[in-house]
Amino acid sequence: AWAGTSGVPSTVNIWTASARLPGSSGNGPRTYFAGPVSTSEDLYTNTIQNSVRCVLPNSIPPWSDVTVGSDITMRDNATGLWWSNSRGGMNWDTAMSHCGNLSYNGAGAGSWRVPTKGELVAAYNNGINTQGRTGWITNFNMYFWSSDSTDSQEAWGSSLANGSPSFGLNRTMNQVVCVR
Repeated sequence: AWAGTSGVPSTVNIWTASARLPGSSGNGPRTYFAGPVSTSEDLYTNTIQNSVRCVLPNSIPPWSDVTVGSDITMRDNATGLWWSNSRGGMNWDTAMSHCGNLSYNGAGAGSWRVPTKGELVAAYNNGINTQGRTGWITNFNMYFWSSDSTDSQEAWGSSLANGSPSFGLNRTMNQVVCVR
């Protein structure tokens, strides 16, 4: 395995996700693409045996602080969702109304919504509870409302501390975080 192209013999052929630009040249291994390209020298069928160089997609941090003024907001770079800071003590109907009417971080009313149950679980899986931004989400152990309801009396929520979804009565007071 090679960490880069340094030290890779120029006689080694490597599959890539994109073709070398037409007319480009350089030292190091030749790279080939199994797809439509503009020069025949870079086109090989996928039946040719070439080496594979794998790279890690971790160059982007999992979460980014996108706070504007006092509107603390974090972006989950895996899903692209922006997460507002949390508000506590709301029943489900109030949470739905709160997020729908929220003007926050430069985004007007109608831009924000309550996340789905799946989005809450994905946020946990993507490390939301490891983000130590002061004033953002103050208690990951609480249950947060999702927009998913089971019927007219119950709705789903999830703990952001352990990713565990659960449903409860709509009139229960839970935390709410809005997404866009």
